[in-house]
Amino acid sequence: MMRNFVLLVLTLFSIGETADPESDGWIKTTLGDKKVEFDLENEALEIKTDSAAGSREFVHISVFSDSESLMGSIGIQWTITGLDPTYTLGYCLDVDAPFSKSLPAGDEKIWRITISKTAEDIEFTIHCNDEEMASVKFSEVCNLDGWKSKWVDNGKLQKIQFTRFSVAADYYRAYKPDNAEDDVKEDDVKEDDVKDDEDDCKTTYTCLNGSITVAAKHLLMFPSLLVASLIAGLF
Repeated sequence: MMRNFVLLVLTLFSIGETADPESDGWIKTTLGDKKVEFDLENEALEIKTDSAAGSREFVHISVFSDSESLMGSIGIQWTITGLDPTYTLGYCLDVDAPFSKSLPAGDEKIWRITISKTAEDIEFTIHCNDEEMASVKFSEVCNLDGWKSKWVDNGKLQKIQFTRFSVAADYYRAYKPDNAEDDVKEDDVKEDDVKDDEDDCKTTYTCLNGSITVAAKHLLMFPSLLVASLIAGLF
């Protein structure tokens, strides 16, 4: 029975280490024709990617009004090796635009797209891992005629669609200023847990007792595993 319990504890720890990627508000992107309600005028959009430099992958988002009229699009493109990624603004720019500086190192990135809209203009800002990469006003950069009738006069920026080209977009969520603070708090908690575990494990008994306590907490979160453990204990 003790052997079964130890196996259960190890299983529970492995579950804790492979956190659900859709936690913390993250939603798996669905590519294609599906339109998602998202108020870009009042909420910044965060997108999680893990594309490598030179992968030629895209994030491509179509933006629609509350009446589902196409207003424009926003894109990020990982170009060929040796060239920095670029961004696009459909119905505004007729060419890709460079970011103001090099992207943060590493493949895993969280992008934040913020749009501030007035009756006459739109200000577009994009961050990558909390670093500002571009901030422009449409009235100053758009070189396509009719940008204002599309982006400004066409209604509210109310819906988004990850097109079939948007293979780089893994997850998305509405940005909340406390997202980063929560991540920091979680890291602090993990460090405290490690210290407590080191103190508890000075004796075999207290270390095992601590493992039992942690396992019990996980069992409360996963009732099906509690039933499985009880059944296993009978054999």
